[in-house]
Amino acid sequence: MGGPVDTRLLCQSWLRSPQEDSDTEEVYRPAGFAFPRRERSRAGYRFDADGTVRRVGAGATDVPEVTTGVWQVDDEDPQGVRIVVGGSPQLLEIADLTPDRLAIRRPPSTDPG
Repeated sequence: MGGPVDTRLLCQSWLRSPQEDSDTEEVYRPAGFAFPRRERSRAGYRFDADGTVRRVGAGATDVPEVTTGVWQVDDEDPQGVRIVVGGSPQLLEIADLTPDRLAIRRPPSTDPG
């Protein structure tokens, strides 16, 4: 990505596009994106300019489950976004951010083999 996170681009609803994922990145598209049809709900994030983040995941009955937290650009890594949802802190490393694509780096695998 190169520079700091453009918060104007980040502040919207992003839904996971797993068919575009790679070994190193998870890909998200804006909520209005023309996704291929799928039977299950999509996970995602909603970043608001006031520092609120909503993480959307599939609940037990495949009904979206929304958890609210806070976010901010990381002080030490301008390409990182720190979120705290449900009391759990997490650093999202932004690999790519354009108006229609958000790519988050996957953490390195700790599986020895």
